[in-house]
Amino acid sequence: MYAQATPKRFLGCLTAMAVLALLLSFAFVRSFNPWRVYTSGGLGAKIVMTVIALYFAFVLMQFLSLSMTRIFIAKAANRPADDLVCPGCGKPLMAFAGVYRMPTPCPLCRTWWHGGPACYDKSRPPGPRFLSPCPSCHEEEEAPERELYRDLEA
Repeated sequence: MYAQATPKRFLGCLTAMAVLALLLSFAFVRSFNPWRVYTSGGLGAKIVMTVIALYFAFVLMQFLSLSMTRIFIAKAANRPADDLVCPGCGKPLMAFAGVYRMPTPCPLCRTWWHGGPACYDKSRPPGPRFLSPCPSCHEEEEAPERELYRDLEA
């Protein structure tokens, strides 16, 4: 099963990285201050602490991005982001954002949906999907063309 990215998981990862940085700084320079590694530690210690700091910053940016996305979607939909369901695939919007795609609003009806190929007609040509209508609006948009093709098929 897909592990959903939740704020608790990100905070747990950030806490683990902070504790690891403190323990390694104590092991390298006998101080719980990670900045002392850069002033009195060896080159290997500086490299290890830099990698940990970069990973920490990367996870922090992911956490902020996910949190801001949840807040924005919740305010736009007037419901919690975890309660929204994609109209294309019928799966929870935020739980499957990592698998299907980050949620995007439909430009016609303002409904939030994944916008990925799992939620759409697979015969649709590839292209920018951030301006694509949701599946319900897409069907309504193509209705006049389908009537013309029905006449040709009969």
